[in-house]
Amino acid sequence: MAEDTKQEVTQEEMRIIRARLGIEAESFEKSHVGRYIYDRIYVDLEKFTQELIDMNPHSVEKCVEIRNHILVRNLFTLWIREAIHSGMNAHRELIDEDQKTY
Repeated sequence: MAEDTKQEVTQEEMRIIRARLGIEAESFEKSHVGRYIYDRIYVDLEKFTQELIDMNPHSVEKCVEIRNHILVRNLFTLWIREAIHSGMNAHRELIDEDQKTY
């Protein structure tokens, strides 16, 4: 039987993980790939919004399908922004904690 090697992560380690993730998310957002994906999302959101405006309002299945496409794109951008903000907060917490020890 293998020993349980699961280690408990300290608050400081979690802050470091969150800060690093935020930096990576921000770097991704600013990268060529990130900008390309954001541009595609923007174009898709405009297209799907127009489809909702133009569609038959009684076509419930099509409406749900389009709204799901919009939701996925909005969630993607939300998750990236959340990772960035969480990383910034973690970084501030690490600095505050470091200043308390000196």
